[in-house]
Amino acid sequence: MLTGRVNADTTVAPVYSCSDPSYLYSSTPGRCEKAPACPAGATYDSATDICRGTTTYTATVNSYSCPSGGVLSGTTCGSYPAVYTDPTVTCHDALAQWIDYDSSCFNSDSGTTVTMISSNVYKCTIGNLCDADPWFTGNVYSCSSGGTLSGATCTVSSYAATPTYFCPSGGTLSGSTCAVVSQVSPTCTGATFDAAKDVCYQPAIASCPSGYGLSGLWCVWM
Repeated sequence: MLTGRVNADTTVAPVYSCSDPSYLYSSTPGRCEKAPACPAGATYDSATDICRGTTTYTATVNSYSCPSGGVLSGTTCGSYPAVYTDPTVTCHDALAQWIDYDSSCFNSDSGTTVTMISSNVYKCTIGNLCDADPWFTGNVYSCSSGGTLSGATCTVSSYAATPTYFCPSGGTLSGSTCAVVSQVSPTCTGATFDAAKDVCYQPAIASCPSGYGLSGLWCVWM
């Protein structure tokens, strides 16, 4: 009397599965595979087998400047004292000379005064010691950093200074942000990395139908 299954195939191919559901079975080369894992924010670069990612942080202010004129005060640009410059003076008496501290022509015999005749045009008066027309021209004060001269002050409407930044922890500066590119190796937890195919892999599990046992690469009727 025969026992067991009648006319059963003596060998059949096993069914393969993966112990980790995130893997997929690949019949060639007969294993479970999935893409390598990269840290959050990074992307796998198959050309170099490296995970690349970019992180950003706020840049640090290096300095401030006043691109539209004015003088820096903290983080604000505004008015500032004008710069005094000796004007070109011609007092026709050889003994007369320009004296900075009292803005006058002066010689050893008598003090003199300066009168502004029109904008930036002055007259030096020292009585009979000067010729009839001892004139000089030019601003006594000037604005080296822009603005409108008003007496001895350069007037500039206050505005926020422009900051310049730098990246103290490295990276590439873009506006007020620093971008740092990171490079790390991919991970294959519980598996092996195949750099040639850019995958993580682990062995597949072979299962046989009821009544068969695994023998090598085949399920054999028992």
